[in-house]
Amino acid sequence: MHWIQFLINPRSSDRKGGGRIGPRLFFVALVLAFPVAVDAAGAAEPLHDDPQWLRMGNWRPHGNAWLSEVDNRDWFLAPSGRRSPSSELTATRRALALPADAVTDPNLHPACRFPARRVWLWQRDGQDPAPQAPANCPALQKFIDRADPVGVTMVFSGYYIGDPASAFGHTFLRIDRNPKRTQGERQELLDLGVDFSAQTGGDGPLAYAFKGMSGAYTGRFNFLPYYFKVREYSDYESRDIWEYRLSLRPDELLFLVLHLWELSRAEYDYFFFEENCSYHILTALEAAVPRIDLIRHLSEIVAPGDTIKALFANPGLVTNVNYRPALGTQFYWRYRGLSSVGRDVVLDLFDNPGADVGFPDSATEQARVLDAVIDLVDLRFADELVFGAADHPVAITRHTLLSRRAQIAVTSYATVPRPDHERPERGVAPRQFGFQSGVRDGDPVQQLYVQLGWHHLADPDDGLPRLGEVRFIEAELELNITSRTPWVNRLRFVDLSTLAPFSRVEPNLSWTGAIGAERIRDDRCDECLAGIAQLGSGLTAAGVRGRGALAFLAGPNLLWHEDLAGIGSAGLRIEAVAELLLRLELSQDTTLVGRLRGHTSPWQEHPFLVSSESRFSWHVGKAVTLDIHGRTSQTGYVLTGGAKFYY
Repeated sequence: MHWIQFLINPRSSDRKGGGRIGPRLFFVALVLAFPVAVDAAGAAEPLHDDPQWLRMGNWRPHGNAWLSEVDNRDWFLAPSGRRSPSSELTATRRALALPADAVTDPNLHPACRFPARRVWLWQRDGQDPAPQAPANCPALQKFIDRADPVGVTMVFSGYYIGDPASAFGHTFLRIDRNPKRTQGERQELLDLGVDFSAQTGGDGPLAYAFKGMSGAYTGRFNFLPYYFKVREYSDYESRDIWEYRLSLRPDELLFLVLHLWELSRAEYDYFFFEENCSYHILTALEAAVPRIDLIRHLSEIVAPGDTIKALFANPGLVTNVNYRPALGTQFYWRYRGLSSVGRDVVLDLFDNPGADVGFPDSATEQARVLDAVIDLVDLRFADELVFGAADHPVAITRHTLLSRRAQIAVTSYATVPRPDHERPERGVAPRQFGFQSGVRDGDPVQQLYVQLGWHHLADPDDGLPRLGEVRFIEAELELNITSRTPWVNRLRFVDLSTLAPFSRVEPNLSWTGAIGAERIRDDRCDECLAGIAQLGSGLTAAGVRGRGALAFLAGPNLLWHEDLAGIGSAGLRIEAVAELLLRLELSQDTTLVGRLRGHTSPWQEHPFLVSSESRFSWHVGKAVTLDIHGRTSQTGYVLTGGAKFYY
């Protein structure tokens, strides 16, 4: 098994003289690791129809033909390669056979651009398809040396409800590098992070939402040291990180690295709901490891948490789960463990680090107070500490606190308990449908509810953001039993809410927004389905771990329908809306969500209106919730009960 040593560490240390192995020897070692793919009859499969070849080019069925999800045509070697796996295979064979002097820069030779294709064809044909390729591919060799792989880990960074773009979490790969011989243990922060993301150019949230949903952004694979990703997610955005170590053979691991190198030049139309960060990480894994099946376990809307579930749908693929608490999680764990006196001292020192405060008597408590306030400074001023000068006021503040901490000879204590109930694979399925029966203004009604993703405030919150609501493509249909009249009560293309708790420690703002349509009752527009756009922000008070939360939100609503009483005869109404929103976890399996709204439309033909809505949910299991749902206003009421199913 000497070839395994080459696969694990391309810089062979047991060869006389050391140094790196030659590229051809490297490819030979990798080819020897692959079993030959044959069909049931023992004959080789047609190569252009080989499932791994189709995965490597991201070809998907498109009507009666094929179409690759890679959108830049110059990535392909054949003019028709995006639509023809067969012509791309023919062009690949021809290009790999070119002599080394066919290009002035060896990095541009097809054998250096597409090393995974070369290995794949070599294994299947039994001979090197690029016998005249350059003796060395400097850029590829540098990439392999940089990756230096011994394993691969899928990383999930938690839900960040402070930003719509990050409210659903994020997944990326970590290529686990060879252990550092000097210390005898791995240093994960020096590993290579691989993510797929939209090139947004710093667009704001509204532009991001529109472009992300319409595919206007370009998506690319990016390679950064893992500590950059940890700094971004754990420290800047205070998102917990879950790490899932995957069981890949050495040959599969090296093939994944080569395939990612090929994809570094690929460009995709980025779609927020479909071809997003998580989807293409899975397509890359599938291409490198044909024995696993990931994409078919996803729904129409791809949520990062669902990609983790897809890993567990392949038994034995996940071998270990590690939890890396965010800086904010660490701070709150320390802060909540202090006495009331200790908490006051934390806030006093945050305002004035050199103040003569009334420290608790215990040296251990003093150390914990200072550890907590240092965490708070890091949490609140991450940008200033990273990018500011050494004499920046925040840097001076931190230095003062560290000096005070150094005078207390007590070891820091920050072992945050692992919250396994928050693991993303434990969340309910994203799609929902439900049946309700009840009464509307005395008439019996039946309702059908459908939602493609992801999470209502009243849903079970294991593995999902407790104080975040993310709903897409939602519809509520109703049938009046007496009149046999069907209608659409409610449509939502997108409905987002985040109840970020406000405190002295973190003065967060909560926000809400929605776009869709809603059936309203109006003097001139009785039971009409009006388009609606909502936006609001405000403050939230929350209990420990968010099990009880009360929010006050306010903002504008825009409604439009040709018969609507609003601004003149334009069929347009602008409302100012104030809302109280209450969420309570009554028990582990029951949740109550209530809303009280006041609507006013100044200078328009519409009176002040008060409405309310409440939902009591009993979570019978992972797949079923029983609901009682009611709405009231001056124009009527509706009360229904039924079941909702997750799939």
